[in-house]
Amino acid sequence: MLITNLESHMTRIQPHGKSILLVGRQGHLRDALMSLLCTLPDLALINTAETGPLALGVAGKGRPDLLIAGSLPEAETNALLQQFKENWPDTPTLVLTENARQVERVQLAGATRVLPAHTPSRQLLIEIAGLIKQ
Repeated sequence: MLITNLESHMTRIQPHGKSILLVGRQGHLRDALMSLLCTLPDLALINTAETGPLALGVAGKGRPDLLIAGSLPEAETNALLQQFKENWPDTPTLVLTENARQVERVQLAGATRVLPAHTPSRQLLIEIAGLIKQ
């Protein structure tokens, strides 16, 4: 079942399992991540949001098992991580960065794991699977 509106989307993959909140602007990176995530066997639900504030609203309706952020402005990513960690401190977060300069800043903002946006698909799936099993 696919439910769509202009700013957030929900894709239900199976009735039981883990949920992921994918935050980022529409584009190639988010599309590629959606395709990759749909291959995870223990995944039941993928929510997407285009902005940090929208992501917090989506998370408030049903805490995800993992937050993945990529293709957002750096300040918005940092604000999202800080607020998300205040509300859901035990939920792991993965941030995909465009450059090395962002790594330390998103770690200070609360990211559990930081990877370059160009990380190979296989490695990305391994990292995501490990984070949702925590």
